[in-house]
Amino acid sequence: MWVSKARRALCLSVFWRSSAFFELYGRAHSTEVAEVPPSPQLSSHAAPTDEAWKRCQALLQRVQSRMYIHPGQAPAELCREALTSIEHLLASSPTRRCTAARRLWRDALALQSYLPAHDISAAADTASVLLFSDQAQRGCRVCSQAVGHPQFRQGPRSDTELSGYLRLLSVHSMCACYSHESFSPDWWTALVDSVDEAKRVIAAAPKPRRAPMAHALEVLAWSLDWLHHHNDMPERQALGALKAKLPQWLPFLFDEFDATTAKLSSQSLALLPPRWLLMMTTHPEGDSDAVALERLLRHALGREKRCHGSNVFQLSSRIADILVHRFPHHPSAAHAVATLGTALQCSSVHSYGTTREGFDKALGVLTRMSGAQPYFATQALLHHRSAETAARIQEEHGDLLTGNPHLNWRTALNFTMKQVEAADPHWRVYLPETLRLLSDAGKLKQFWSLLQEYNAVDATANISVAASLSRAMQLSARWWHAMEVMDLLVSAPPPRDAIEDQLVTTACAGTLRVLLQAKRWQEALRVFLMVGDAFPPTESAVVSRLLTSMPMYAPWQMALAAATQRGLTSDTTRIILLCLHAGASAALLPHAHQQKASALIFAQHGRWDLVRTVVEQRPIDVSLWRTLVQAMEHCADDVNEQTAAIVFPVPLPHDCWHDTSFGNAFAHLCVQRGWLSLLSSHLSCLLAPPASSVTPMSRLGVEYGHLLRFLQSNHFPPAEFVFTDSYVVHQLMSCVTGRRVSVVAKLPAASGSTKQQASTYLRVPYEILSVPRGEGDGTATVRVTSAPTSTYLKEHCIFIAASGLVVGYKVPASALFTSARGLLRVLGNNGVYRLAYHMSVASSGLFLLYPASASLTWYSFKLRVRLCVAVMPAAPYVPLLATSFFDRYAMRWRSGEGDRHEVEAVLLATSGQEVRHAWRSLKVDLNAEGWGPVEPDAGAGDMYHILELQVSRHAPTIEGNAMLADVEVFTCHGRSLKPLGADDGEAAEWDL
Repeated sequence: MWVSKARRALCLSVFWRSSAFFELYGRAHSTEVAEVPPSPQLSSHAAPTDEAWKRCQALLQRVQSRMYIHPGQAPAELCREALTSIEHLLASSPTRRCTAARRLWRDALALQSYLPAHDISAAADTASVLLFSDQAQRGCRVCSQAVGHPQFRQGPRSDTELSGYLRLLSVHSMCACYSHESFSPDWWTALVDSVDEAKRVIAAAPKPRRAPMAHALEVLAWSLDWLHHHNDMPERQALGALKAKLPQWLPFLFDEFDATTAKLSSQSLALLPPRWLLMMTTHPEGDSDAVALERLLRHALGREKRCHGSNVFQLSSRIADILVHRFPHHPSAAHAVATLGTALQCSSVHSYGTTREGFDKALGVLTRMSGAQPYFATQALLHHRSAETAARIQEEHGDLLTGNPHLNWRTALNFTMKQVEAADPHWRVYLPETLRLLSDAGKLKQFWSLLQEYNAVDATANISVAASLSRAMQLSARWWHAMEVMDLLVSAPPPRDAIEDQLVTTACAGTLRVLLQAKRWQEALRVFLMVGDAFPPTESAVVSRLLTSMPMYAPWQMALAAATQRGLTSDTTRIILLCLHAGASAALLPHAHQQKASALIFAQHGRWDLVRTVVEQRPIDVSLWRTLVQAMEHCADDVNEQTAAIVFPVPLPHDCWHDTSFGNAFAHLCVQRGWLSLLSSHLSCLLAPPASSVTPMSRLGVEYGHLLRFLQSNHFPPAEFVFTDSYVVHQLMSCVTGRRVSVVAKLPAASGSTKQQASTYLRVPYEILSVPRGEGDGTATVRVTSAPTSTYLKEHCIFIAASGLVVGYKVPASALFTSARGLLRVLGNNGVYRLAYHMSVASSGLFLLYPASASLTWYSFKLRVRLCVAVMPAAPYVPLLATSFFDRYAMRWRSGEGDRHEVEAVLLATSGQEVRHAWRSLKVDLNAEGWGPVEPDAGAGDMYHILELQVSRHAPTIEGNAMLADVEVFTCHGRSLKPLGADDGEAAEWDL
């Protein structure tokens, strides 16, 4: 991708620092009126197959045929019938906003142009069609022209005409409500006269004949009531003065909504104004609200079915939107989506699509539509789905944004390539659309290839390309392209329409998500502070995720203030931040959903004290106990076994041991932290009769018992005992002993068909497995035997401590596990040990063994490592000496030139649990700025050499803190340690 370097240098340092950047983005929509086609046009899109659509299409076909035979002429009756058919279709069909219906409002205008100007019913139908098609301003124009006609001012000549007058005034009121248009003096005169005449006709007519006129008057009164409360027009006071003239049998007209009165009147919904019915849906959430909303929806659907004019309020779709959005899992949500379909808001359909049973149904609704809203709702729905699913949807339904059913990534790519082959000098103008379709379909290989050809200096399509790049980043986890997205947005002209406005939001929110997913909170904070104005309130979730993922030392107060200023925070988020950083109590979160959401965030920060407070409020909630285990796993502080025994008392709530996921997670935590006595106590309680006969964990308890005896006493499990838990098998094989360990494992058939599958399932090397053997119960068994020892010399033993720590030396091109076993064999040590950290085959240097029954919790480590670093291909990079990791890891440059250098780095692990992740953290920081360690051969791993190992032991104090007890430094300087065999001759050589 070609980018202006001068623009890049200026944009991020100056332009984006100001929140006024987006104030330059004009939000005014175009007011140009599109030309009306001279005759109705049949849609080229696949139309729905219900009877209403078939009738409408047939009538439009007849009109088109008659006009083809007699150009410029059309029978008035046929045009009026077709217009009425369109109005009925858009008022009631669940496909009223599908792609095929997008141009029906144009057809309605064309049909009306062939009817007399004084045809009030045609004007009302046309305005109603425009209202249902989100063209309220045009609807006002049609109504105003009809009201201003001389024949309208003469008044109705029959009851039928009077009903048409009332309906026209009702539709005009609703159009004015949404377009904020004012009324002419003729309208006010016609309104008063029509109401008086309607009341006179109703009073004079026999009771059976009053209903049609009464319904028309009711709809008009309700539309005026709706207009009065949903529009701040200057005539609002004049509307309120009409209350005395309106029917007295209609209660609450122009009255402020009162929840208590509405509750008392809820048994009789027939006479309540639609405005009140809509306001009744805004109660606080609760279990009974879904039932109440379902009742209101049934009433609205019934009212619209009985009285056609009531459709003008679109009350059923409005109530259904609230029901589906608030209760997507409720059975009535499925019924609402099936009944109303495309009449619902795309955001509500998306909410329903997030449910397990609603995904396919929601996609069925969204893919029948086209435009910005269905496009972005579909993209959000496909965000957590596979790229294959996204590509299939696009290939089946085409491009929803443009509404072209034949446009997808394949056709766009083929067309672009044909332009290249034809030597079209302007072929790059098609790149933005092609890149968007490729990223939407998850075709990343083609996307990254074509992106190199995009000229960002042109800038006319940078917003679209930025959104596409953001989407591709999320799919590929290439978060280091984040600044390129920002550069594209800064260099682009202001958004020209609502679509580009939404693309800006998509690009910014997607960039923030991919940075948070990669745990790059610093970069994410910079992005938010630069483009925070582009985040609407609907994206508050990703902003809250940023705020709650920041560590203690981060400027969380500044970030919170910036988010609050933009209206992107909630009270729950603020309380969580105060708990994390300001010492507030988790008891400030009284509601169950707040407690569960906050507990997960506390756990991510390792704040088990806060999670424990939540658990104490809901002690029988097993999910919170699982979260407490997760918090302990993420806790970087030293927690001794005595404290753990208080947090997880014996016995735990009975329901905990009925949850296998909790039992496994708790056992894993105890093994990792070295709380073997605590785990043994819980297992004794679990296996005590009669609990062992009913607890699902009883079988796992036996297996963990064998693991504990092996770790604590070096008692090997029985040779023929069959293990079913993959974690237990993995732990047995991860231990280093002088003798070989061999166990039998049972696996599901799907994970044990081949050795490769079994290796993946058990997380053990492929070479130590036997050939899986199928069993009659649909499972497979395999024998797992620890790897043999490698040749090892006693001089490679660096140190043996009284506490059980053993420091050895690994030569290049040897496996760490076999080297460690060889070391114990040479020393004649029969103990059970663990490796403090892992090393690749290509690496060399010092490694550390510690007793399996102990824990590294009270240790900290410093490793001095020599490594070769090189620039990553196809990625932006920072010059080596200018990188942040160069200072962070106290690096020293040794040698090298160009894009390949040899350096020394210092890796720190303040907790023994972190040392195994120290090398990975270094790699992540290297990758963040375009660098990475060198891998000499495929599969050999990174090449590095651990020169020095510093081990610091801490002792717990009475207050529970840690005090430095002693420090030991191990080094391999002065040793002539060479590869042991001829096979190691190709290993990397270091200047030691």
